[in-house]
Amino acid sequence: MPSFILACRQGGWASSNDPEGMPLNSQNIPTTNIPPTSKPLPEIAEMIAEGELPIPLEWEAEHLATLLDLVHDARRKRLVSFVARCIASDIRRLERQKENQSC
Repeated sequence: MPSFILACRQGGWASSNDPEGMPLNSQNIPTTNIPPTSKPLPEIAEMIAEGELPIPLEWEAEHLATLLDLVHDARRKRLVSFVARCIASDIRRLERQKENQSC
C-alpha cells in the first residue's frame, strides 16, 4: 500500500509536497462518501485523476487498491498523451522553421 495512504490512516503528517504541512486526521482529510458500487470504478478513477474527487480513504483495502491502480493508469495515459502532444508540437514548429528558412 502506498505510504501516503498509510500515513493518512495512521494520522501521520502530510507529505513534504503539502504546502500547509497540516497533520492528517479525520477533521482535514476530505472524504468522498462514494460507496464502491455506486459508480463504475473507471469513472471514479478518471474523476480522481482529474482532481474532481479526493481519494476515498474510507474504502476497504481491496476496493481502494483496485481504484488506485485505475487512477495510476489514468494518470499515466494523461501523461503519455501530454508528452506526445508536446513532441508533435515541437516537430510541427521545426517543420515551419525549415519552410520559412527555405523561402
